[in-house]
Formats: sequence, C-alpha cells, structure tokens
Amino acid sequence: MLPTDKFYAIYGTVSGNTLLLNGLVTGQGTSGNGTYTASVTDYTDTGAISSGTVSANYVAATSLNGSLTEGANSITFTGTSVPPSSFTYNTSASISAITGTWTGTLLDGMTTTVTISSNGGVSGSSSGCSFSGSVAPDSSNKNFFDVSLTFGASPCSNPNQTANGIAVEYLLSDGVTHQLLAGVTTGTTFGTVFAATR
Repeated sequence: MLPTDKFYAIYGTVSGNTLLLNGLVTGQGTSGNGTYTASVTDYTDTGAISSGTVSANYVAATSLNGSLTEGANSITFTGTSVPPSSFTYNTSASISAITGTWTGTLLDGMTTTVTISSNGGVSGSSSGCSFSGSVAPDSSNKNFFDVSLTFGASPCSNPNQTANGIAVEYLLSDGVTHQLLAGVTTGTTFGTVFAATR
C-alpha cells in the first residue's frame, strides 16, 4: 500500500532466491482509522484478468491483514512488515542502486533483460518484443520507484501501449544478490511483472 493508498501485491512461489511469478493485484483504495478498502484487478500468469475487492485492517508500518474477494471466491491474507535488512521504506529510492543490466522473467514466464541508465532510462527486450521507458524515485521520498514502459509493435502482447507502475529493489538473504520487482499496468486491460536479479 503506497502513500496514495494505491495497492500493489505481487504473488508467486519462492524457490531458493527465485520468485516464480503467479500474478499481480493492483488497484486504488482508501484508508483511515486502521481500515483499508480497494477495488482491484488481478492479472495472472495465464493471462486471465479478474476484478475484485480488498478489505483489510492495518497498523501503519507494522501489519496488514484482510481478504481479497473475486466473485464467489475469497482468500484471507496476513502480512507483517519484516522487510530485508537492506530495505528501508522511509528512505528515498536512489537510481544509482538500480543502474545496470538485470535479467529475469515477466509474468508470462518469458526471459527478459532490462538495462537501466544512470539518468533513469529503461530499455529491454523479451522474445522479440522490445520496450523502453523511464524509472524515477517516487516524489513521496519513500523507497520505491515510479516506472513507465512503452512497448513496441507486434509480437509484443501490448503493442504500442504504455504501462505505468512501481518498482522496488533490495538485497536478498544471501547478502550478495540484488532483487528488482516491478509491476506495471495499462488501465485494467493489461498487467505484467518483471522479477529480476543481478
């Protein structure tokens, strides 16, 4: 949950230091007096898109517990704020921390390489689909980035469209490997995640 009450949740299965992506849930919500509600869209690794709602109770910077409901299906979740020791949310993000080349996968499982320049320019490709864009520290001075990506023509699954979202970077438990997670969407019609290491 961001300072604007925007909700992002990337989910999957962890295998060693690798996150095997299953989906991205995102939407705009409202918070107050320890409660949070949002209308969300769920983008899955199979290409399915579902709408739903999130309802939760929270303690700021400590926990977020609630449920995600999509049609007749509902799951509960419990989250506590135990970030990697290298990640401090209340410190402004730095482009220098993510400059360079990252290798990982998109939500559909395709292998992807992304290069981030020192001025925040982004370029990458995946299975013949090229994309470019920008990344910049969020104006809230919190430790995440705003991302904008424009995809090329076919065979991109979202040809000539621009997707916006966020990214976070942190050090994995081995103390060596850096992880970059980025989730972007175009309205409620397209969403993907980039999970990469270096």
